This record gives sequence, C-alpha cells and structure tokens, in this order.
Amino acid sequence: MTIYDDKKNETFFAPAERQKPEAISLEVQTIAGHAVVDEIMKASGGLFAVLNEQRQIVAINEAFLQTIGVKNSGDVMGLRLGEYVNCVHACDMPGGCGTSKYCSTCGAAIAIVTALNTSETVERRCILTTERDYKELDLYFNVRSHPIEISGRKYLLLFMQDISIQQQWAYLENTFLHDISNTLQGLVGAAASLTDEYKVTRQRIDTVSKLSQRLAQEVAIQKSLSTTLSTSYTPIYNNLSTINLLDEIQKVFQHHPAAKQRLLDICPPEMDIAFVSDHALVSRILVNMIINALEATPAGERVKLNIETTSESVEFCVWNRTVIPEDIVERIFQRNFTTKEGFGHGLGTYSMKLFGEKILGGKVSFTTDEESGTIFRFALQV
Repeated sequence: MTIYDDKKNETFFAPAERQKPEAISLEVQTIAGHAVVDEIMKASGGLFAVLNEQRQIVAINEAFLQTIGVKNSGDVMGLRLGEYVNCVHACDMPGGCGTSKYCSTCGAAIAIVTALNTSETVERRCILTTERDYKELDLYFNVRSHPIEISGRKYLLLFMQDISIQQQWAYLENTFLHDISNTLQGLVGAAASLTDEYKVTRQRIDTVSKLSQRLAQEVAIQKSLSTTLSTSYTPIYNNLSTINLLDEIQKVFQHHPAAKQRLLDICPPEMDIAFVSDHALVSRILVNMIINALEATPAGERVKLNIETTSESVEFCVWNRTVIPEDIVERIFQRNFTTKEGFGHGLGTYSMKLFGEKILGGKVSFTTDEESGTIFRFALQV
C-alpha cells in the first residue's frame, strides 16, 4: 500500500522523512564521542556503519569507505545505505532509499526497518544492483542490523559482509558440478567402447565428439556465469530440431527431483521446426524455465511446455498455475535474487536472461496474473 503525505514523503515501504543537516551534524558528533561504538568501529573487520532512526548514515568505518571508493566520510553523512552504494533504485522515488517498490524485497531495507520497529537484532541477505562507471554491478551481502540506544535516541549498528564468493561456489556445487558429472559419465562410457576395435563405428565416434564438445561448453558456460554481466561465452551454432529438443527435455525430467509428484506436459508442435542456435544454451534455458515452474507448483498439479511459431520465430512457453507475487515480479531476473533459503540459488532466471538475450539474441520474458497463471517465454528467430 502506498502512503501519501506529500510528494516528497510518498513511499511504498519505509518512511521517507529525514533528519535536517544540522540534526545530522549533532548525531555525528554524538556517535563519534561514544566509546563503545568507537571500539566496534576499530575492531570490525567487515563493512560497518551506524544509522539513525531515519536510516541515515551518521558513522562509517574505513573498510566501507574503501569498498565504495570514498575518501572523506563527511561526504556520506546523512545518506541512506542505497544512496551511498549507488543502488539503481535509490532515486526511483523522491523519498530516496527505502521508499520504492523494489525496497519491500530488499534484504538490507527489511533488516533495517524491522530492527527499528522491533528493537531486536535482524539478519538478512541482500542483493544490491549498483551502477559504477556506467555499468551495473550486482553485490551480494549478509546484513546484520542491531539496535542500540545512545543519549536517549535509537540508532542501528549495521554490519555487512560480502558473500558473493560463497554464493558462486554454492551455485557451482548445486548445478554445474551435477551437469558436468552427467556429461562425464556419458563421455567415459562412450570412450570405453572405442577401446574395442569391433565396436568402433562412425556413430560411436560422433557420440564421443559431441559429448566432448558439450563438456567444453559446460565449462565455458560456468566461466561466463562466474563473473557479473559476462558475455565472454562463444556460442556453437548447429541446426536444431524442436522435436529432438523436446524429446531430450522429456528424458531430463523423467527422474528429476523437481518433477516428483507433479505432472509435466510437453506438447510438441504438429510439424517439426528447424532452427539454428547453440544446443547447450537452449537446453539449459528450457531446463531452468521448467525447474522454476515445477518448484512453484503444488504437488499433484501440472506444468506445461509448448511451442508457438510465426514465420520469423519459434517461442518456447512454460506455464504453471501459480502467480508470482507483485513485490517479486520486479526482481525476477536480478542476479542472485531468490525466495529460497541458503546459498546456491538465484542464478537460474538471471542466466536465462543473460544467455537467451545477450548471447543468443533472443527474447526472454514472462507474464503472471490470477486468470492465466504464469508463463515464461523464450523466443528465437528461425
């Protein structure tokens, strides 16, 4: 629900009101003279700041200044966290950080507002998309917000730890190592058959060649995902068939854990459609689309994959009945954003957009509403 006082105080989440500059100066002096905060500032090995009740910075440690590239702490006093780190949504509303539609799903904003309202320590994970040198950069933090009373006023001790590396390794373990293990098993089996001269056929040699190529592609795909906004992956284009591709997808989900107790309807087109693209990437995008749909679908219900065509394009459509909440819709394709607990999530939809559009030149989109459910679409030119 949007709250209106006047245009400047309009907000979709946290209060927009701020302390005036002269009040900020007094708070900065109060915090600077507090012995306990001073010791925490010196001892903290990570990013540390102190916020007032209006969520404005009144103290910050050297590590936090260096991370953002600011030399003078006085330049950031009175700013809110998103404004300081240059979050791309910090200026969406006149009230600044904490007041936009995105802020209601921001881990840092939730931790800060909840700690202020409950006077309890709150910890959340936060994905920040910042802009530096005209490029967007995704940062992944663990945020801990601890309320403290100083001179009769409430403040927050804000601790932030960059956990981007842990997230990347967890994703590597959860997805890439599983995919590469399956490819290696097939490659080893195919290569073993070549040791018997009586079994060496053109087909077996082709199988080994294709599996070796797939293995190289899997490594290249993961390398591309390991860096933010990387488009270093070079696609390998081949002639593809929709019927063969859907048959492969069907086999992937025959025993997939996400499909347990759920129905997957794969509807091939009436006529086979030939198109040119990178087999590994198209397959990965479709698998991610289906996994997301299955995980959002209650047991006993179904997910559908069908193909829509025009004279110029082939479009893969994955449907499920569940509606995506409004506050999550805006973040669906953001790197690392997830509603799941633990590390290793939040790259599925991001990679769909990255590879489907920036690498393959297609279009990845979705619609969601109560009447039609949710449909993810992946369109490629033919």
